[in-house]
Amino acid sequence: MSMDSWAKVGIFVAVVLQAAQLAVGIAQWLGWRPDIMRFIMRLKMQTVLSVVSLLALAVTWYVLYAVRSAAPPKPASVTLQEIVGQEFKNTKVVLDGYIYTDCTFENVTFRWDGGPSAVRGTRTKIIGTRRFESFNPSAVNTVDILDALGFLEPGFAADWKHLPPEVSPSSAKP
Repeated sequence: MSMDSWAKVGIFVAVVLQAAQLAVGIAQWLGWRPDIMRFIMRLKMQTVLSVVSLLALAVTWYVLYAVRSAAPPKPASVTLQEIVGQEFKNTKVVLDGYIYTDCTFENVTFRWDGGPSAVRGTRTKIIGTRRFESFNPSAVNTVDILDALGFLEPGFAADWKHLPPEVSPSSAKP
């Protein structure tokens, strides 16, 4: 059963229990006490109904709010702009939001702030000096971890720079 179905069941149980509690209270107020009412009174049924009703409402609240809010948000679909066969020389190349296919990069600084991106193609070339920069602390942590694990070329972690958030990014788009 889905969360919404469980929530509906919880609300239904809580409403039924509250109605039963109300019926017992009205019967007491009217002074109606047949044998079944004496049995209910001995069991302190109103107290039991109250506790079970509150428990049903608590479970319903948990299902509706706590579990639903703990679920990770669904990623928004992102449309990446594709750039094919261009040459980039002595410039900054923003990676976020772009797919670079069969491009040539010569003496460039790649800037990636953690967004979706791709560099692909059999004719993609990276020539000369390449640098990397980022405004995103998560990207910084990624580079540090990859360097510590030995996944990066020697010297790469020393060449890249983390730009503090207070520095506004320039609009270096292709």
